[in-house]
Amino acid sequence: MRSGRITLIELLVIIGIIGVLISLCGGASFVLQFAFTLAAGWIFYLIRVVPQLSLNWSGFLTSLICLTAITFGLQWFLSWFYKQTQAKSGNPTPRDWSWSWTLKILAVVVLMFVAGISAIGVTHQTAWLVTSAEPLLQGGFREPGNRSQSMNNLHQIGIAFHDYHNTFRSFSPGVTFDKQGHMLHGWLTRLLPYIEEARIYQQINMSTPWNAPENVPAFREEISVYLNPAIDYRKDQDGFPLSHYAGNVRILGSDTAWKMHDITDGLSNTILAGEIASNFKSWGYPANARDPALGINQTPNGFGAPWRPYGAVFLFADGHVQFIHQEIDPEALRALATPNGGEEAVKLDGY
Repeated sequence: MRSGRITLIELLVIIGIIGVLISLCGGASFVLQFAFTLAAGWIFYLIRVVPQLSLNWSGFLTSLICLTAITFGLQWFLSWFYKQTQAKSGNPTPRDWSWSWTLKILAVVVLMFVAGISAIGVTHQTAWLVTSAEPLLQGGFREPGNRSQSMNNLHQIGIAFHDYHNTFRSFSPGVTFDKQGHMLHGWLTRLLPYIEEARIYQQINMSTPWNAPENVPAFREEISVYLNPAIDYRKDQDGFPLSHYAGNVRILGSDTAWKMHDITDGLSNTILAGEIASNFKSWGYPANARDPALGINQTPNGFGAPWRPYGAVFLFADGHVQFIHQEIDPEALRALATPNGGEEAVKLDGY
């Protein structure tokens, strides 16, 4: 007779049969997507979330003080209790309670606390996966990474805008003109020194148009921060590298240099730039701005992106980036497009 235990080979055979059945029912791509999500999904989550985190120093210091107080209090109580126990047992050579014992107990308590929070999170996410109507991994293997990279690009552009504002006490004008009214350069060009592209910026004569012969070599340089990795179309018909992002025409559509205090609707409630999905312009073309109020993925001259659920990622004037679903209420999107329209703050929960 054999025991009721399953051998390793039998377990592998069972797993293989289950994998084949799942492949037949849901397709091989489902198995690959599921395995990839379990193995690497947390990486994309960290890439997306960590840049948006900020340390609450008051909360951190409070937690540190409380943890220190608990440590010393626990050491005092356990030392007293251990001495009482030793005295009652009549031990002729009593030992002192060790700090290492206290720290080990405290480490176990903290580990159990963290494990409890993790278990709650796993339960919540498992329930979400089971009840979600969306596929486990939208857009295949590359989409999460591409979307995270695009969000990071906009985040870098936001940092550049704020660095520019710290230097000139205003955001970059959207476009500049010469005395004859000819367009010279746009906001993407002026941000070059603040996205670690000072080498290219120094090659540009800012007093002559962007496509003047002397400026052409610089504007044939590809700027990775201005490119969405999900879009393969990277150059126009003249060979100039493109930008897959555009500015909000209400702020970056003229030669006006907006200051932060001019945006009376609130920096966190005003779109500064965002992703586009068609009618791309060279990053050197000065008039690179669109109206968010046209909708998301609604018109070739508006904002948009290939992400599912369908929508686009936007940069706000305070520097944060956020995905907005294309089904957002048009009035809410129009309010986010205006820097001083006087509308109430828009809540983007669910978008």
